[in-house]
Amino acid sequence: MEYTTHGRLYANLPYLMANNQIEFENKNGYLDDTGLKVADKGDIAYFVGCIPYIDKISPCRRACPAGVDIQGYISFIREGKFQESLDLIRKRIPFPGVCGRICPALCEDVCNRGNIDNPVAIKALKRFVADWEIKNAPLKNIIPPKQTKEKVAIIGSGPSGMTAAYYLAKKGYKPIVFESSPFKGGMLRFGIPEYRLPQRILDYEIEYIEKSGVEIKTITPIGPDLTFDNLKKMGYKAIFISIGLQHSRRMKIEGDDLKNIIGGIEYLKNYKLSDKTSKKFEVKVKDKIVGVVGGGNVAMDAARTSVRLGAK
Repeated sequence: MEYTTHGRLYANLPYLMANNQIEFENKNGYLDDTGLKVADKGDIAYFVGCIPYIDKISPCRRACPAGVDIQGYISFIREGKFQESLDLIRKRIPFPGVCGRICPALCEDVCNRGNIDNPVAIKALKRFVADWEIKNAPLKNIIPPKQTKEKVAIIGSGPSGMTAAYYLAKKGYKPIVFESSPFKGGMLRFGIPEYRLPQRILDYEIEYIEKSGVEIKTITPIGPDLTFDNLKKMGYKAIFISIGLQHSRRMKIEGDDLKNIIGGIEYLKNYKLSDKTSKKFEVKVKDKIVGVVGGGNVAMDAARTSVRLGAK
C-alpha cells in the first residue's frame, strides 16, 4: 500500500465508520477503550498504529507521560522564540532541564520521522532551551501568582511533590513543602549521578519553582513532632504525600542478605550523601570486582558510578 493510500484512508475513515461501510474485527484486542475495532489483516490493520491522528494527538505527544506539546515547543525553537518554547513546556512540566537530561524519551520511540531516517531529537531540544534560559535569562519572566486560596502541605521535595506544589501555586493555592533532609530535590538530588544530572541544573529549577510561589521547609520531617493532625490544626486544607521510593526492592533469594550486597538506590544515595556531607561512604569498591544485577537506569548508574570509584 502506498503512503498516499494511507492518506485517503485517514480522510475517509470517520465517514466510512459513520455510514457502517467498514466492518472492524478486533481479533488482537486493540483499542477497546476507544470503541474502535481494528482488523488484524488488510489495509485497515494499519490504523492500529495510527489511531492518535483521529483525535489529533500525535504519537510523540501521546507517548509523553506529561502530555507535553512537543510540536508546539519545537515550532517556537524553529522560530527562535526560545522563552516561548520554554513557557509552553512548563505548562506540563516544571523541570525542563532535568527532563532534557534524564527523561527516557518515550516520545522519540514513536516519532514519525523515525520511519524516514531518525527521530527528531525531542529530548535534546528541551535541554537546549532550558540551558539557554540559564545562560541568557536566568529566573526572569517569573510572575508569582496571587495566592488567595487554601494552604496545602506537600510531604517530600522530590519531583512529584515539587511538581504538585508548582501547579498548585499557579492556581492560587499556597503550597508548603516539608522536606526531612537538609537538601531539596529528593531522589533527583540523591538517586541520579552528577554526570547525568548536574546539581547546578537541579538547583536552578528548584529555585525557579520557589520563586513561582512555593515555600520549602527543610529539616522538617513529618512524625511524632509534626503530625497530620498538627498540620490540619495549622490550617492546611489538604496534604499531598510524595515521599517516593526510599529503598530498593530485594530479590528475596538465597544470599540476598550477605555482606557487601547493597541495593542500587541505597548505593547511589549513600554515595551522593557522602559527597555532600561529612558522612563517610562505607562501600569500598576500588580495585574490586563489582557485579550489578539488573539492566535499567539504576543498575547502569550504579555500574558507571562504581567504575568512577575505581572498580574493575
